[in-house]
Amino acid sequence: MSVRLENDVSRPEQFSKTNKIALRGDGEDGKDGVNGPAGEDGSASDDNIHAKDGQSGTEPEKGQDGEDVTLTLETVSKSAQKMILVRATTPNRGVIWDEMYSMDAVPTVRWSSNGGDGGEGSSGGNGGNGANGIDGSDAMPPDIEGSDGGPGGNGGKGGAGTNGADGGNGGHITVQVKEKDLYLLMTVDPCRVRQNLLLGGHGGKAGEHGTGGKAGNAGNGGKPLTILVGEGKKKKLTISGGNEGNRGADGVTPPWDLHNGADGRIGSFKIEVVDKPDESYPGIYDISFENLHLEGTSPMANPSDCEFGDIISIRNIKIKNKGQMPIPKNQEIHFSIKDDEHPNVNPLIARKDAFLPSGTICGEGESAVSEGELRFFSG
Repeated sequence: MSVRLENDVSRPEQFSKTNKIALRGDGEDGKDGVNGPAGEDGSASDDNIHAKDGQSGTEPEKGQDGEDVTLTLETVSKSAQKMILVRATTPNRGVIWDEMYSMDAVPTVRWSSNGGDGGEGSSGGNGGNGANGIDGSDAMPPDIEGSDGGPGGNGGKGGAGTNGADGGNGGHITVQVKEKDLYLLMTVDPCRVRQNLLLGGHGGKAGEHGTGGKAGNAGNGGKPLTILVGEGKKKKLTISGGNEGNRGADGVTPPWDLHNGADGRIGSFKIEVVDKPDESYPGIYDISFENLHLEGTSPMANPSDCEFGDIISIRNIKIKNKGQMPIPKNQEIHFSIKDDEHPNVNPLIARKDAFLPSGTICGEGESAVSEGELRFFSG
């Protein structure tokens, strides 16, 4: 038999399982940069042999920071009934939640304030390719020399890409509660678990520079021509051809490196005890069981040794606070028995159950021992 001890200030399941409040202050993702269009190729036909440059991409947007929020939890009296006030306030939107709940329907509150992802960098457009030079005309009789080949066009410059944008920072969550209401901290998810609630956004990936266009080839010079001239015994006469033109220049690719955006910073969390201005904590209390004293009608060293019909007494329950703030001291903390595998473990009413008295001081890393006893039988 496996017996589990529980306490009544560290069990979120004691609050409503169906009444849940999910609030979001997550930053929006930044927009990606827009890629630059490619440059047009040069054209020899319209005397525009040089290519156009690729255009640069646009800058991406930074991810938005997670929204800061103050969550207020408080017990209030309304029409002679004890109620729980849950209020959420942000700097930009003001009060975004303000509701009261009965004690038997206390909700669990989840607030996420993750930074948005940075936009991805853009790519520059590739430079156009230069046009090939036009070939020169060949030599012609009687004495027309061949013309030179035309120059090749220059390739266009590659457009500049852009860096990835930075991710947004996680927000800052402040939970405000009075000392008498510290047990309500268990209703707030960020108090118990931080995963995926205050993350910084991912930095955007860097774009790429456009590639410089290729140079156009030189035009060929006109071919020379050899002819026979004169009377009688003729002589050879060579009419010169043209020279080859100049090749164009390749377009330049931007030489600097591009970088991914930086990830945003993880946000922060703190608990403020509003009627104790000097008290704030980075996390909640966390009660763990260290030791206890067992007595039974049969000899035993631990609860698994009990037999059918045994009556077991548990005293001197030693707990340790592994959390980051003192356990609530203005109320008794009661312990109970639960056996998920054996529901026939039946508690007996003792003159006093096991509890930590009101006023018990148990700070971070400290231990305390219960008073009273728990009794149960295995049936």
